[in-house]
Amino acid sequence: MRDIGPFKGGRGFHRYWRGLCHELVHHHYVLLYKGSSRTTTERPGKLSSEIRIVGPAGPVALSRGERLRVELRVANVGDTCWLHRGVGDSRAGWTRVGVHLHEAGEPVGKVLDFDWHRAEFDGDVEPESGARVRCELPAIHRPGAYDLQFDVVVEGLTWFAERGASRPPRLRVHVS
Repeated sequence: MRDIGPFKGGRGFHRYWRGLCHELVHHHYVLLYKGSSRTTTERPGKLSSEIRIVGPAGPVALSRGERLRVELRVANVGDTCWLHRGVGDSRAGWTRVGVHLHEAGEPVGKVLDFDWHRAEFDGDVEPESGARVRCELPAIHRPGAYDLQFDVVVEGLTWFAERGASRPPRLRVHVS
């Protein structure tokens, strides 16, 4: 057995370090990654969306307790695939359209329900593609003027607008 006392004291370390660096520089290494190289909302890259309200055109007049159906066109203009189901038991990366309910106001009224409603995508939304989303919104029972704000959300991670990744459109609704 060799005596490592001098090495522990710092002597010989320079020779060891020089030899190690030489070996690292003059050999090839292969690094393997287990998993897909596709960027998804499970581990997102650039998140960005464009949302357009297809119908109805606002402002919309509703009776108290009447439900509203809104159709959206949502474009993925980032580099990340939006997962419509999520991954595993935690459903990591689960991406949907969310609707915030506000009192009517400019620029934006008081938030009444930040997580008012969610609508599903029919499938994964790849970068540079889009999807139609139909929102069957719950009835509003209190008369008044409201703004509905539509945004994309990666559940448990982020709302796109909070990252500056979308400009959520608003739909004014008058309930009588």
